[in-house]
Amino acid sequence: MAREEVRTVCPYCGVGCGIILEVENDRIAKVRGDTAHPANGGRLCTKGSSCDKPLLSDQRLHQALIRPQRGEKAVPVAMQQAIKDTAARLRTILNTHGPDAIAFYVSGQMSLEAQYLINKLAKGFVRSQHIESNSRLCMAAAGTGYKLSLGADAPPGSYEDFDCTDLFFVIGANMADCHPILFLRLMDRKRAGARAC
Repeated sequence: MAREEVRTVCPYCGVGCGIILEVENDRIAKVRGDTAHPANGGRLCTKGSSCDKPLLSDQRLHQALIRPQRGEKAVPVAMQQAIKDTAARLRTILNTHGPDAIAFYVSGQMSLEAQYLINKLAKGFVRSQHIESNSRLCMAAAGTGYKLSLGADAPPGSYEDFDCTDLFFVIGANMADCHPILFLRLMDRKRAGARAC
């Protein structure tokens, strides 16, 4: 069977690097950077280049499990049955205690589409106001800092600005560790004569 190429976005740090997954027999055979993507131009950090590892792990669940009662061992069930049981349990909580008895804690590493769907479920269907993300732990201080210093809770520039910046002023960040592709772009500019402090 021929390899199929699937263009997607790296799920990790938030830079949004473009990746190409080479898929063969419904399994990822190779991950590479998308040279046409504006965020990374084909470069990938260790996290991006190994983003297939969790998907290929033999420790992944291959079928649904459900715990009949608290403290009991989880047992395998058909996926449709697990969905039906979970929906029934959520419905019981919702009917008994109301929408604010259910809270959602989601990941900032979810795709934009997945985040949209979980927000629709939480706010539109369940009607709960309790939805939180690990992004707040990571980025709340940055958003507050942007708002206080720049008047808006978003960075004022774009990644393309890296390519023409003469001075980088980095405070409280380890770009090489947290955003390696942006760090590489900074180093490209530094080699071209820009200063970083």
